[in-house]
Amino acid sequence: AGAGLLPSAAHERARNIVASPLAGLDGSPALGERLAELDALVCASAAAASLSGRFLFALDDGRGDVDALGADVTLIADGDAFLLRIGPGDEVFRIPAAEGPRAALRAAEA
Repeated sequence: AGAGLLPSAAHERARNIVASPLAGLDGSPALGERLAELDALVCASAAAASLSGRFLFALDDGRGDVDALGADVTLIADGDAFLLRIGPGDEVFRIPAAEGPRAALRAAEA
């Protein structure tokens, strides 16, 4: 953090976020804006600083590539919404895309 390379030294362990690598390049939804928003929210959350270094957020563009990783909290693009999955279960919650990053953080903080 002293060199300015980390936005938050206290949150570095909690910033485990993966996203579909081809998102937005082949007609699939772009995730960059939502990824940056989730990262900023994690860095601003005192509760997120205490997450395990093994805690994983995933943003999937709908193809299932990072959904298959079994992250602790997964957002899956679904048209103008996200499907929010908490843990490895099959149950998902459909939420507006703009609310996806905040909902993912709230799920992690719960």
